[in-house]
Amino acid sequence: MSRGLPSIDPCRSLTPFCPPFTLFFFHSPPSLCRDGKPLWFGSSKAASLTFQGKKPSKLVWTQSWRIRHKKGLTDIVGKKRARKVTKIQRSFVGVDISELRKRQNQSSAVRAKAQAEEKKAAKEKKAAEKKAAKKANKGKGAGGAVFAAKIPKNVKR
Repeated sequence: MSRGLPSIDPCRSLTPFCPPFTLFFFHSPPSLCRDGKPLWFGSSKAASLTFQGKKPSKLVWTQSWRIRHKKGLTDIVGKKRARKVTKIQRSFVGVDISELRKRQNQSSAVRAKAQAEEKKAAKEKKAAEKKAAKKANKGKGAGGAVFAAKIPKNVKR
């Protein structure tokens, strides 16, 4: 094992609280869990902490804390280096890369002027559509729209 743990640790297999060295005998009588399994503790300290509901990975002197915080590793692994990400600009449907570069290099004034022209064209188109719709409704006569009778809101229906 790379962490230097002993191959057989009877205390560690029976209870989460055990000092970082191997014990082959137990210092306290067994305690029973709710499910009926006996627990033997290496010391009264371990028993006390278990009954208080302390997590072994939060106690600095336990194996689980050492494993969790990567202490005592025999083979030290160097920090992994992240590769530098290179950004590639791709063309998409309707616009090729040269057109994209051309738009990026444009000044903001040119872009603003083009936007203003587009807005003006859209307004003119909308006005023309409105005029055409008005003209179409004019030919139908006055009886084109039928409204429902108004009912006051405070009256029960």
